[in-house]
Amino acid sequence: MLSPHALYQALGIRPAERQATYRGLYKEPLGENDLLALRKATNDCTRVGNDKFQTEIAAMLGNL
Repeated sequence: MLSPHALYQALGIRPAERQATYRGLYKEPLGENDLLALRKATNDCTRVGNDKFQTEIAAMLGNL
């Protein structure tokens, strides 16, 4: 059975509050540089993030 993630649940007490808060996270469109980085990562099957994030994900995936 699926259940909402704890971080999503923390966005508000009621479902409508959580939904509004979540939508608010994405009100502003991505900047051109971010959009290009995401497209490149998608096309290259790579990750997007800073060096710390890259290292943590690589360690979790076993491909450091």
